[in-house]
Amino acid sequence: MRGVNFRAIGQEPAWLIEIVTEKHIYLSTDYGQHEKTYQYVKPTIVTKKRQSTYHYNVSDEFIMTIKEQPCRDIMSGIEFETQVNITLNNRTLKGCGKILM
Repeated sequence: MRGVNFRAIGQEPAWLIEIVTEKHIYLSTDYGQHEKTYQYVKPTIVTKKRQSTYHYNVSDEFIMTIKEQPCRDIMSGIEFETQVNITLNNRTLKGCGKILM
């Protein structure tokens, strides 16, 4: 797992996020055509009704929101424990993620 604490995926176009807490956030978009590693930033956490949402202001171009809510990958049908939304250069990408142990 290379120290990865959280992984998220999305489809159309395919993207991947890997978070290594306290180190970096890796983002691959457009079927792997674009890759970038960002310095780790601590999220702002909002909790309502025992459900937390984590807001990461990674950079001016990249904002990520992770919500503790079940999610199903649209291509594989696999169930995940969180919904993930990314705003990247004014594009919104949606997907699902999971904490890795």
